[in-house]
Amino acid sequence: MLAANQLLFTVREYDLNYIGGWHSVMETEIFRLGLFRKNTTVTLFSAKGLGKETFDSFLLDRFYPPLHEFPERDEYFRRSKNGQLLALSVTEPDVGRTVKRNVMARNWISCNLADAVFIPYAAKGTKTYALTKQLLAAGILCFTSEDAVNRELHLLGVAGLTRKNVGRYLENMGSHKAEPESPSAKQISLPEILPPENTGSNCSKKVPEQINLFPLRKRSRS
Repeated sequence: MLAANQLLFTVREYDLNYIGGWHSVMETEIFRLGLFRKNTTVTLFSAKGLGKETFDSFLLDRFYPPLHEFPERDEYFRRSKNGQLLALSVTEPDVGRTVKRNVMARNWISCNLADAVFIPYAAKGTKTYALTKQLLAAGILCFTSEDAVNRELHLLGVAGLTRKNVGRYLENMGSHKAEPESPSAKQISLPEILPPENTGSNCSKKVPEQINLFPLRKRSRS
């Protein structure tokens, strides 16, 4: 989870569309990220028929209490109202329940629609692992984190990336880094910490001045 999150710190900076079924915990976080960032879009791929599925049911089916109060809820409905959310399904319109074969078809087609498939984790012998083998055999690009927990994926040929090199990976596929959401936004400027100066046999022990980023709060009296 932590390794995947590190990758997402860089991935989110690019103009991308995220496509998926958005069921697992990790998918939920990527789904929310796609709504939170103005430079990213989200495609909803349902295993149900669109005659039964609605934007409201798609959301509630995945974000049950207390997750239904997530901050991006209003943005989700704003985008759906303005035609900025794409909903797909390969299931007959009147199918209102989730069928295994439809889920498998949805997963396969969504991966084929993508330029690259991000696989946070897939243990050997799982359905995700088997799907990964099929994707690689079909020539579909897949990437995961460089973390040792994904060793089995690395052995299959899935690219193991870090926060530092995933950007170059995306750019090689034609993706572009987004403009800053706020032109005036700046990172906190920390003072440069220099080593003590050598003065003959003596060294300066003066500690450089640092900014206190976490001032102590005044304790309230009980």
